[in-house]
Amino acid sequence: MTDQRVVVGSAGVVRPLSWRGRTVVSGIRKTPVRGPVEVTTLGLAGDEQGDTKHHGGPDKALLAYPIEHYTAWAEQLGTLTTPIPGETPTTSISDETSTAPASGENPATPFPGGYPTAPFFGGYPATPHFGKNPLELASVETPTTSPPENDRTSSPLPKGSPIAPVSEKHPTEPTTGENLTEPTSAGNPAVPTSAGNLAIPAFGENLTISGILESDAVLGSVYAVGTAVLQVSQPRRPCYKLAAHHDIADMAVLTQRSGRTGFYFRVLRPGQVAAGDRIDLIFRPRHGITAAETHRVLNVDRTDLDAARHLLAHPEAIPASWAALLRKRLDGLLDNQTERLYGDHRSATS
Repeated sequence: MTDQRVVVGSAGVVRPLSWRGRTVVSGIRKTPVRGPVEVTTLGLAGDEQGDTKHHGGPDKALLAYPIEHYTAWAEQLGTLTTPIPGETPTTSISDETSTAPASGENPATPFPGGYPTAPFFGGYPATPHFGKNPLELASVETPTTSPPENDRTSSPLPKGSPIAPVSEKHPTEPTTGENLTEPTSAGNPAVPTSAGNLAIPAFGENLTISGILESDAVLGSVYAVGTAVLQVSQPRRPCYKLAAHHDIADMAVLTQRSGRTGFYFRVLRPGQVAAGDRIDLIFRPRHGITAAETHRVLNVDRTDLDAARHLLAHPEAIPASWAALLRKRLDGLLDNQTERLYGDHRSATS
């Protein structure tokens, strides 16, 4: 099995970004943090979101992004740069890849009900995801064959209890976002700061991870990471702030089409996480619905109604607002993604 670990943890404060002649605020520009850092139900200590309606919250507490994608992006885009505040992103790769909307990217009807905003959805879900208390998952789903053994785990997981007590603190005190510029201590080497010629974190992620792609991340799966317990909640839906961040006008569209989106964790039990921590699977739901498949159906192949019905057959796996969106598609109403992807209300023919 591929080694599953945290490669880099990152946090950022809200900063202004220029986009199409206006200023928007975002916490997408993050910096690697040194040493163990506190993780709460709202995310990494020191991390901020500029738009708390569409970003952050218990069900988008931590954005994870596979380091395996960095090489592909470097080959496609070269070195990504961060634009100077006040400049308007103008770069596009439309010479190589058309920025004309793919099928369904600019449908005629508005996104029904706005963006998903409710926490999932009514407090902590009452299943591994949305129905039973996630701290009482004992033999509900498929457990791993062996208990996790993270470096700071004080005892193995007891049989029948996927959420076992672990040590309350890392051996060293956590930071809250100190810039990573040198090795943290003897025997603890400096965290990687680049991959594939791209600076980490290039995609606004809190956790740059290895060994778990979107196609591996089953919604509702629970992992022990450091002294925290995390649960895969949903795939990221790329937005135009990725484009503003990288000075590439169609970056959100490219990310959406590529499937290299990343995915979110919710925090079932707060703790501390550091670069190098193993990501140990505690259990995986039997439905098998992955972040990759959910992204495909929700954002790309949006006329695949059979796949939409499959997602709807497992309402515990997806947000209620996404289920409502899919039901409207079955009724012939296709949602509009232009505001999310482009930050405006352009027509379907633009």
